[in-house]
Amino acid sequence: MSALRPRRRLQKFGSTAMMFGAVALLLTGCSAATATQAGTQNNTGNQASAGNTANAGTANNSSGQTTSIVIGNATNAVSVGNTTGQGSGIFGSSTSGTSADVQSVITGIQASSARMTSTVGATTSGQPYGAGLQTVQFTSGSVGFLAGRGIILKTTNGGQYFQTAYRANIDFTGLAASPGSKQTIVAWADHAIVRSTNGGAKWTRESLPPAGAAIQQVDFPTSSEGFAITGNVDGGTLWMTSDGGANWNKVSAPAGGVQSVSFGSASTGWIGLTNGDIDRSVDGGAHWSTVFHPGGQYPGRPLVQAVGNHAAWALVIGGSGMSQTSYSVFRTTDGATWKPVQGVSTAGAGPAPDGATEAPKGPGSSAGPMVALNANQAVVTGVCEACGMGSGQVSSTGNGGASWNTYPTVQNGMSMPTSVSFVSLNDGWMLDNTVSGGSFLLRTTDGGQTWREVYPMVHPHPVEGVSFLNANVGYGLGVPGNASAVLKSADGGRTWWQVGSLPQNSPSTPVTLGNSPISFISETRGYAIGADGTVYQTANGGQSWTVLLPAAQQNPYDSIVFLPGGKYGVVNSYGQNTEVTVDGGQTWHALNAPSNLNTPAQMQLYLTALARLPIAPTVKTLIQAESAGWFDVANAQVAVVPGQNGRSFFITTNGGSRWHNIDFGHYLNASTIDFVNGQDGWMITVLGSLLRTTNGGQTWTYAVH
Repeated sequence: MSALRPRRRLQKFGSTAMMFGAVALLLTGCSAATATQAGTQNNTGNQASAGNTANAGTANNSSGQTTSIVIGNATNAVSVGNTTGQGSGIFGSSTSGTSADVQSVITGIQASSARMTSTVGATTSGQPYGAGLQTVQFTSGSVGFLAGRGIILKTTNGGQYFQTAYRANIDFTGLAASPGSKQTIVAWADHAIVRSTNGGAKWTRESLPPAGAAIQQVDFPTSSEGFAITGNVDGGTLWMTSDGGANWNKVSAPAGGVQSVSFGSASTGWIGLTNGDIDRSVDGGAHWSTVFHPGGQYPGRPLVQAVGNHAAWALVIGGSGMSQTSYSVFRTTDGATWKPVQGVSTAGAGPAPDGATEAPKGPGSSAGPMVALNANQAVVTGVCEACGMGSGQVSSTGNGGASWNTYPTVQNGMSMPTSVSFVSLNDGWMLDNTVSGGSFLLRTTDGGQTWREVYPMVHPHPVEGVSFLNANVGYGLGVPGNASAVLKSADGGRTWWQVGSLPQNSPSTPVTLGNSPISFISETRGYAIGADGTVYQTANGGQSWTVLLPAAQQNPYDSIVFLPGGKYGVVNSYGQNTEVTVDGGQTWHALNAPSNLNTPAQMQLYLTALARLPIAPTVKTLIQAESAGWFDVANAQVAVVPGQNGRSFFITTNGGSRWHNIDFGHYLNASTIDFVNGQDGWMITVLGSLLRTTNGGQTWTYAVH
């Protein structure tokens, strides 16, 4: 795969012992008889001793405790560098008989200039994951709509299959269903409103409020009466229609910009104002009275949701800072008296707004969308903006906020779900969207405890990592909603099926996996890292998994690679823990590495030095020049280093003598690149898209949706 990956590919060179050079690995606590030399192996199963060690002790470590590992540092030990009869080589002069730790090994690589050919412009075909969807709205457990870039989709089977309901040159940003008529669906964009009154069978493009400003929200309590807000996110102007959008009249709202509007019927509704007030009307917007005024020092911006003439909920957005946004949830059952039922205070954003600091804590450290079902039932989502994938979380109440059920984070969901739709406390959908327009739809039928992808693929491709054995057979880890799923492809990644699952763990803060969370060395034997940082192994192609290494209490593991045969392996947590095994995982040894070298890229470079791969000198130059956090090694001749600009990568197919700069011309940012030879490679982007190339990276095709 990518980082730390000289594993299975070295098998292609059979017994070419030069891969491992003359480097001695001496384990502190191991006897000379059991110390392992990563050099020429003359007899299968019998490995040469690393030389005489002083007070070496015993190698027994079945308890799983880690011991330190040092390169060299023993009498007569042979270390990286010039050894008798080898000449100066690419790894520097002889350091035989001296301490050659991780830093010595890496610095001993004689970095050399990377000869560049002309830049190759790469192209992509197909569509990013999800194709620009922005909003979701379901009216029942089976009927629902998705809208986004130029399209509205409809499903009648809960999301198993969507078909096109409407096409236009419109980038839709919102969807809403009328509480008074489930057949009335409204979709809107900055300068467009379309409406259906027959459940999506026919759509009409309505006229717009005359102001010409961007539309922020549309709310139709009935099939003909509706309201719209125009302006910007800081507040706008309120408009009303009584003929389905054919004509709009400006509503005389209180001073200050309108943030949100929601009517429970044609006559009764609420608006949230920029100054934090909530006002109510009982005559269709003709007159307004303030029913909530923020108290205290920290007012917020209320987003109201009506569930009747007297009951409503409000998600109040507070201050922001350090990728955190405080928020509160309020509820009324008489239309006028509002009580806090949930709140989130953060170090970066301050207290929960409007005095809700004593209310039950909400999910996440920033607010996601909220869905109010009725006077007693509501679903609140929260996110951790700084946590990346897998940080969305759901909390729900069935008793008006007296108590809440908060479920584990949504595994493999993007950090900012942009739209949520629930039709009951159990049945809901979450649209995870990315800034580039890629998105996927997840569904839960148990209130948010578990999720599965229903669009764009009922049988999706992996999003965490891939590990291909050849141009056809590969394995993958993680799908949207299930970080533990293990998948297999037999056609080069065109189609995938789930072969197994890692043991389910639901840590409070899932590990953000690195660039190499899965590593297969054959169609039966493989290794993977779970959501809590546990390292697992399989001997039956991913059908079942056993614990290889328990999760570290601090800095859990996030990257793993095994050398051919599965005897030598490295597990890494970025910048923190690195452990090495030389006996197939029976014992693990903490690697003494300076923190500045303890990264996936540096550990990969360390392994290329042990393996004496000819690519090491120019790879070292490139990862330093590009500040690369990882790179991919396909074999002794083929390697890939990602570019610092997020839109390119460098590839060599002749052991580092020449490198090609493959440039996409736009920001793509690969999180994983996996080549098996100089032509066949796969890429997963940080946005969850899977692409394949069969010509060395010149052209790439998105996975079929």
